[in-house]
Amino acid sequence: MRRLLLISPLFLTILGCRHAQSTLYGSGPAANRIANLSWLMVVLFLAITAIMWGLIALAAILRKGNLEEHAPVDIGGGQGWIAIGGWQFRYWCCVCSSFLG
Repeated sequence: MRRLLLISPLFLTILGCRHAQSTLYGSGPAANRIANLSWLMVVLFLAITAIMWGLIALAAILRKGNLEEHAPVDIGGGQGWIAIGGWQFRYWCCVCSSFLG
């Protein structure tokens, strides 16, 4: 009995690695829906990453002005954009992905 308990985890591990497992290629109907969502997430990630790198490069190339022309730091304002970009955008992305998946 002890020998069986020692060998069974190894046996189960070998059986579990029989086929390559990927979220991008589903084997059943439910797994195919998850795979489609995974592909959507990968494509969106790559598109957003490319856009962000382009914006960073654009900001580095077209950098104009100096610190003397900058508005005072303690002037206030702009906190609404923090709420929109920091919370609401992610919330609505999560809600929309829940309905798609």
